Amino acid sequence: GVPILWEGVEGKDQREAHSPSWFNADEAVAVLRHVEALLRAPLTPPVTAADIGVITPYNKQVRKITGLLAKEGHHGIQVGSTEMFQGQEKRCVVISTVRSSRDFISHDKLHHIGFLANPKRFNVAITRAACLLVVVGNPAVLAHDPCWGELLRACIRQGAYRGVEPPLLEGDGAEVEDMATEFARLMQMDEEEEEESWKR
Repeated sequence: GVPILWEGVEGKDQREAHSPSWFNADEAVAVLRHVEALLRAPLTPPVTAADIGVITPYNKQVRKITGLLAKEGHHGIQVGSTEMFQGQEKRCVVISTVRSSRDFISHDKLHHIGFLANPKRFNVAITRAACLLVVVGNPAVLAHDPCWGELLRACIRQGAYRGVEPPLLEGDGAEVEDMATEFARLMQMDEEEEEESWKR
C-alpha cells in the first residue's frame, strides 16, 4: 500500500492584486519542508527531484511553490494541477490543498476550480503516488468535504496525522471514493515511525 501523511496547516487564502487565482504561503513553506526531507531521506535508491510531484489546484500556488523550490536550489520537481498529473505516477507526491476558509468553497464550485466538492480531482490527486503521499491542508475546512473528510478521519485513526489540532470528527460521514477507502485499509505506518522518518 501507499503510506500517507497528513500535515494540518492553518494558512490563509491569499490573492495578489488583479489575480483571480489563489495561493497559501504557509502551505508552500510546508511543501518545501517535505520536499527537502524527502531529498535528504536515507533511502535506497535515493529520492531525486524527478521522483517528486507536487499537486495543487491553483495556478498561483503552482508558481509560488515553484519559485520557493527554485530559490532553495531545488530544480526538476514537477509542480502542477491534477490535470497535469493525470495518467502519470510519481514515487512521492505532496498535495497542497490551499483552501483555509469555507467562505470561498461555493466560489470554487461555481467556477469548477479547487479540490473541494470535486470527487474526480480528489481521486486523481490521491492516486498519483507510488510510494508516499503527503497531504498539506487545513483540517477544519477539508473535514466538511465528504472525500477529504473521510481521508482525514482515516489518517487520524491510523496515527498518520500531525500539525494543528484537527476538528472533532463524529462518525464516518459520507462514503469516500473507493481509492481513498483502499488507502485507509492499507496504511501501516504508526505515529512514531512517521515522526522519526520526517525528523531524519
